[in-house]
Amino acid sequence: MSGVALVLVIFVLARRQLSPLAAVAPAAVIGLSPIVTVHAHYFKEDMLLTLGVALALLAGVRAEARRLRAVWSGWASPRPGNVE
Repeated sequence: MSGVALVLVIFVLARRQLSPLAAVAPAAVIGLSPIVTVHAHYFKEDMLLTLGVALALLAGVRAEARRLRAVWSGWASPRPGNVE
């Protein structure tokens, strides 16, 4: 299950920067990678760690996008800790 979730997370991360058709390529590379395919069949910490890192990366990208929207709308300062 974590291998399938990893492919979906990679697709979502790639989709933020690429078109939907182009975002299929990184997801396909992860999904068809022999090492990922082998480890996805076993309940091992490798796949769970990789999924956790990908989810943390996705959370960081979304938080940064939310912070930039707040800065551009005038609700937040450009730098954290900048009090005017």
